Amino acid sequence: MPRTNFVTPFYPSATGGPRGSCAWAERPTSFNNVGDTLKISDRGNAEHSWNGSAWVLLTGYVNPIDSTARYSPVILAQGNAIPVILGNGSTGGISGTAGATLGAFTLDVALPVVYPAAWLFLPAGAVVGGAAGFYYCTFSSTTVGICYTNYISPDTTAFEPSTPTGTLTKATGAAATWVGTHSADIALVNITVPAGMMGASGKLRVSYTLSMTNSSNAKLVKSSFGAFAFLSSSTTTSLGQWVQREIANITAAKQLTAPLGTMGPGASAALIRGTVDTAAAVALKVFGQLHTTDAGAGYIILESYTVEVLSGA
Repeated sequence: MPRTNFVTPFYPSATGGPRGSCAWAERPTSFNNVGDTLKISDRGNAEHSWNGSAWVLLTGYVNPIDSTARYSPVILAQGNAIPVILGNGSTGGISGTAGATLGAFTLDVALPVVYPAAWLFLPAGAVVGGAAGFYYCTFSSTTVGICYTNYISPDTTAFEPSTPTGTLTKATGAAATWVGTHSADIALVNITVPAGMMGASGKLRVSYTLSMTNSSNAKLVKSSFGAFAFLSSSTTTSLGQWVQREIANITAAKQLTAPLGTMGPGASAALIRGTVDTAAAVALKVFGQLHTTDAGAGYIILESYTVEVLSGA
């Protein structure tokens, strides 16, 4: 009977043994048990089955070498546990006093809920030796939190929000006050789409949910796929936004997508076209930008996101 015992680590063996997952390049090339399954870790953990001579895709990612069929989407990235916060500010700054209050701060504008943890953007100099970027913080209320030294800049580094591993170290505050950045695009997440995963005619479906302050000033949200800027939206008097876009490969190096708000009959805007080589790995980013007067009095919060790949040969 076929086995589906996904055990980690994976032990490649032609005579049996525990099986689980491995990278495509590490898959065994011979097997005794027809019907055994294997998850390919660098292809969305898509399940493959041994048919006696080759690994055949069961669901999800289309292997362009083994299959020309189309299957259900693979979730490449998903996050909804730890938000990413851009903006806000603290007139009291972050505490630099050693002891129980080290790293403590109080935000000027209350967040919509109490987040147990979040990645909060701080300008350069808000903490001792700190560059501009996102810092891991925990919260005890909608305004009171503790800042730690864990740092990331999604503008230049792949990043999906998660809880840091290891011992957390409280940051030492350096500035008496700080305000969130403004008038610049700041990457909130940076997700790598593996080389060739989309295939020559596949799609990338991106969905995300945001919270923001209600004001007459524009809160800008943008997305890019490599050098292809495929989304830009501006929100004013709204407390939230849900966005979903699809990027379709015409070939492995040419894409198109519909502009935001142009779906349905009567749409007149031209499609947006890109020229990104998806045969290579591509960075998918979501950006936020606040109006100057909202820098210390407003925020944009990336609450959740999902990135799906609908592969095509």
